[in-house]
Amino acid sequence: MASLGDECILRSVIAGLGDSEGVECLIHSEEQCGWFDDQFNKTQCERAETAAAPKVQLSCRPGLLYVYARLFNKARHLRFPEPLRALAAFLYLPFHLLSTRENRSLLKGIAADIERCEACYFYGGSAWSAQFFWTNACPLFWHFALCRFYHKDVFCGPQQYGRQTLAQRWFFRFFIRPLFTDVRCRNARCVEEFGFAGHQLLFDEVFACTRLYPVKHRYQRARSFILINFRSTNFVRAITASEMKAFAAFLAALDQRLALPFKLFGMSDPAFCDDLQILSHLQNANGGRLNVEVARLKDEYDLIDLSEQAYGTISMSFHGCLFSMMGGCPAVPVTSGPYYDYKYADFDRYTGNQTVPILSLQHLDQVHAVESIVEYFERYDPSRTAEARVQAAAQIGSWYMQIRNDCGVEVYESGVYKLSEMRQ
Repeated sequence: MASLGDECILRSVIAGLGDSEGVECLIHSEEQCGWFDDQFNKTQCERAETAAAPKVQLSCRPGLLYVYARLFNKARHLRFPEPLRALAAFLYLPFHLLSTRENRSLLKGIAADIERCEACYFYGGSAWSAQFFWTNACPLFWHFALCRFYHKDVFCGPQQYGRQTLAQRWFFRFFIRPLFTDVRCRNARCVEEFGFAGHQLLFDEVFACTRLYPVKHRYQRARSFILINFRSTNFVRAITASEMKAFAAFLAALDQRLALPFKLFGMSDPAFCDDLQILSHLQNANGGRLNVEVARLKDEYDLIDLSEQAYGTISMSFHGCLFSMMGGCPAVPVTSGPYYDYKYADFDRYTGNQTVPILSLQHLDQVHAVESIVEYFERYDPSRTAEARVQAAAQIGSWYMQIRNDCGVEVYESGVYKLSEMRQ
């Protein structure tokens, strides 16, 4: 798995919108850019097909992201600053698509897919955040423009839009957002910073997918072990050794209060983000006496099963927190820097407003953090999170229904990627 969270968003979108006959889901993938490998895309497709209706077909092919990434890499020879290279690649992309037979054939295939679909649905987690913005926004502008040229609606599903630089926000406001027929967000800060209406704030699509992950209203939580997750990168910079040591020292202090073993789980493989890099620091913590075991996960259901047995979770992974709470386990997010601070700005909404503490590695008061997390674990009420999931499912169901009504069919488009309905 490159990113289990990304894979689960895809599955949730298809499960929510793919319940109709004669739907073909086409993913315009960047697999040949080197960001994801072929096996990951194959796994995504197979698991998403399993989650969706039997007559949903899922296929992958390179899209404009693939072409743009190659063009951007070639622009490195110009020795321009990166923003100028991005601008040069963005402006030249339409001409580049016409410059070779291979590119013209690819463009013809993309145009044909758009022409025969009913709508384009863009899903994602934090694709519009600063560190991913130009990689996605430049090719997606032309993709969405093609959709509009063929008079196709473009919907943007609930995701995270910040943090963005001033230039990125300007580009998004004047070039990207006008191409959307409708848009939703999943973070309350986006409502304030990007001018979204209140009804456009939804929950994450995985959290709202009760078809794949049923709501459980009764939980019995034992004082057994604590699940932990720690990302080796925040997608802006590598996590520093001092932050890893601070996290390990915090767990040693928590161990003195609760005397429970820890189980370390990963949400990504090393090619994407090595979630097990923290292990060496944990093994040396507290004189090597910290009880840490690695939990090997086959899929998200393994994590839900583990969380049903766990006393609590401390996770830097957003979806790691969500799946833990789906199993009835309280989850405390870990932040490090502006990217994660923004991601968890309104995480309390997912708990049913239980005032969840946030563990900030850059502003860590160890004594206060231990006490607040122990107190939160003790008072956590899983039924309130279950109620939030019921609300989330109703909201996302209404959003999907609106898309179906606007299009007259059940059609959608994912991430960078396009899911299209094929007429029989």
